[in-house]
Amino acid sequence: MLTDREKTWKTAFKVMFALLEDWKNNDPDLCRRLPTRIFYEAVGNAKTGYTSKAAADNLSESTDDHFAMPQWLGRFVMDNGDVYLTDFQKFKEICIFAAQTIRVTKAENKKLSLQTSTIAEIDGINTFIETSVKDKYDEAGIVLWSNKEGYLDEFPLDIPEEILEYESQFLRS
Repeated sequence: MLTDREKTWKTAFKVMFALLEDWKNNDPDLCRRLPTRIFYEAVGNAKTGYTSKAAADNLSESTDDHFAMPQWLGRFVMDNGDVYLTDFQKFKEICIFAAQTIRVTKAENKKLSLQTSTIAEIDGINTFIETSVKDKYDEAGIVLWSNKEGYLDEFPLDIPEEILEYESQFLRS
């Protein structure tokens, strides 16, 4: 029996799969933003236990940041639908990855959001990422903290290699 979260993921999996052929064929009548938004809405939140130094000092002005940019990952899933939309276990793994959050201040969250251009421009021509997901906190001057590890010198979470490879084609040079 699936959990409620897994039922949400399974529904997103089926809806996104239904749109896959039109996505691959660049159907001009397809809203390319909607499948990515479906993925974003489906993933939910999973706290990593990491927080920025500033958020740790001011919890009332903090928020959870999806460090992996789940709406952008929705595009990754659609562009790699032959892998992620034909195998629910693989889809579930990418959902688990995308759900991870890091606690940051609202001001830091805004600064991080500026590293990715407007997701509405998802046509493959105008979507650029200013900074790799693995470098975005460092680039924004955000020091990360964990109760177990203290202050962190390097980004603490594993990022699947296929995501880093996919991301490289969108990094603004």
